[in-house]
Amino acid sequence: RGRRERLTSRAGMYTPVVAPDGRSVAYLFTDDVTPTELYLAPIAPAARMRRVTHSPPPEFAAVPWIRARYVTFRHKSEPYTLHARILEPPGLDPSRRYPVLFGPVYSNTVRNRWAGLYGALQQLLALEHGYIVVQVDVRGSTGYGRDFREKFLMDWGGGDLEDLESAVDYMKSLPYVDGSRIGIWGSSYGGTLTVYSLFRKPGLFKAGAAGAPAVDPRYFGSDDVAIVRRPQTHPEAFQRGAAQWAGNLRDHLLIIHGMEDDVVPFQTTVQLAEELMRLGKDFDVAFAPAAT
Repeated sequence: RGRRERLTSRAGMYTPVVAPDGRSVAYLFTDDVTPTELYLAPIAPAARMRRVTHSPPPEFAAVPWIRARYVTFRHKSEPYTLHARILEPPGLDPSRRYPVLFGPVYSNTVRNRWAGLYGALQQLLALEHGYIVVQVDVRGSTGYGRDFREKFLMDWGGGDLEDLESAVDYMKSLPYVDGSRIGIWGSSYGGTLTVYSLFRKPGLFKAGAAGAPAVDPRYFGSDDVAIVRRPQTHPEAFQRGAAQWAGNLRDHLLIIHGMEDDVVPFQTTVQLAEELMRLGKDFDVAFAPAAT
């Protein structure tokens, strides 16, 4: 009683549910190369887990999925240790220079798990197209203390860009990275980070693909009150729309947005596109009429 004992030894992410009799536990388990599956095990140190479900087809096991490399490095200007998850092409040749893709960018991405369609896309980019794929836990991520988690409140597209730049600096320090070919992509807040990165730090990324980017705080939803507060109490936060920095765009930008999006309104992309056109900027927009 009161003593902690380790029940699992396999690296990955576990979601446990203890049986009513307290003698066994069910786990939903996933790691870099394993989609979520159900396992059972007795509650005992180093007990063997028994796999219950086998979801992927047999062909899945024949693919040489890449296990991520996890790294830490110091922030460029603040007293933080940042964490990154890196997928590198198999048989990486240290004499070559590889292009790098950051994404999908978001908080809480440095996790040893299979991330659904995004996870499959990341693997495809590394396995078949030779990209190094990077994710970094920017401020707002959990697990690093309250200060780091709340650092981005009312400062989206601000300090978190410094986190990304610190990660770019780290990647450029690797001898096999082509520092002139680094891109970024993400959706929702990841799209926000993509747009703000290209607008506020031109040249940091060669290109960006932003899906449903939340670029205007006037249209943020009720769930975002904790991030921006309210116009009546924090009017300065509602002056942080991306359009004011649109004149800085000089890198390649693709915006993708569904016209029926009920979280990030499609009109925010239309308004940003109008401003970019007014400024004579070269960019691309792809929209899907029935997509949410």
